[in-house]
Amino acid sequence: SGINAEYGSSGINAEYGHLGVVKEVNEVFGNKTELEYDDLNKLVYLEQCIKECLRLHPPTLSSGRISPKTDVTVGGLHIPSRTIIHLPTDTIHHMEKHWPNPYQFDPDRFAPGKETVPFTYFPFTAGPRQCIGKHFAYMEAKIVLAELYKNFQILDPYPNEREKKKVVALTSKPKDGVLIRVEEL
Repeated sequence: SGINAEYGSSGINAEYGHLGVVKEVNEVFGNKTELEYDDLNKLVYLEQCIKECLRLHPPTLSSGRISPKTDVTVGGLHIPSRTIIHLPTDTIHHMEKHWPNPYQFDPDRFAPGKETVPFTYFPFTAGPRQCIGKHFAYMEAKIVLAELYKNFQILDPYPNEREKKKVVALTSKPKDGVLIRVEEL
């Protein structure tokens, strides 16, 4: 889903011409033909872009939890015991209160040293029940995208068409698939 959320890298290409990602990937690869495990932590800007894509297009649009066995009050709101609580990931990821210009692709939101308000970014849910594959998904996305950007120029075949429709099931995905143009370097 993380690579699917990348929407064919069109988000990176549309706003940043992918130059920052390509530059970083080329610096990290150097003369090597394959990434090494330690290289993954050096792909900082690529990770920022992946996180921003997951903020804009979370793999799941919502999740739920059940409140504790006793009544609780949170922020003045009484919640009876065993109440199902809906967490609208997509809505929270697009709240201007937490994300200025929420529909704009801006990987600098996740730059090193920048803090996010807890529980305003949770594409893999959060807390003790978050996805156990979260770190693997980030690693996998970095490896695949770094290899792609090292060997190919990835272009958006329809740069003026910014509306991407989603199909929502257990996870969300692009309605019409991912359309990209790839040119070998």
